[in-house]
Amino acid sequence: MREYTPERLRHLTLLAEKYPTALSAYSEIIRLEALLRLPKGTEHFMSDLHGEHEAFIHILNSASGVIREKIDRLLGDTTPPEERADLATLIYYPREKLPELKARQNDLDGWYQRVLLQLIDLCPRSAVTSSTSCSTRTLRITTRNSITAKSLRVCCATGWRISTSSPCARW
Repeated sequence: MREYTPERLRHLTLLAEKYPTALSAYSEIIRLEALLRLPKGTEHFMSDLHGEHEAFIHILNSASGVIREKIDRLLGDTTPPEERADLATLIYYPREKLPELKARQNDLDGWYQRVLLQLIDLCPRSAVTSSTSCSTRTLRITTRNSITAKSLRVCCATGWRISTSSPCARW
């Protein structure tokens, strides 16, 4: 029989409070190891931002260009460059860009359907490749201004889809 030091017993007692079975402790270890293996996010260090509010907000809204890169990578073969640029700007600044884009459309319903399908194509891949769905959901809710954009991002990050009967329905 093993002899445990008082310090070791204290650690095991604390561990047993949070993880009552060996299986739950193993599951948490596996989860944490998986998180450690995720790709690192992009970090930016900026200085001298005095009076540069708009430039700073653009960096945040555009995710430092990552959104545009994903749009180009995923839609580049099927979507013209001007349409990809409009989609990127719509994601960055939905309140400002949506009225402008709506005014240019002859078939507004068709445009809504096409853009929503493009956004849905982008969302699951973004959520999976960037981080865990929980942190993606939290980040996207706190950094965007549009209620529609928030709803769509939450739906995509959590694996939910927009439906006609409710804001989100499980995939």
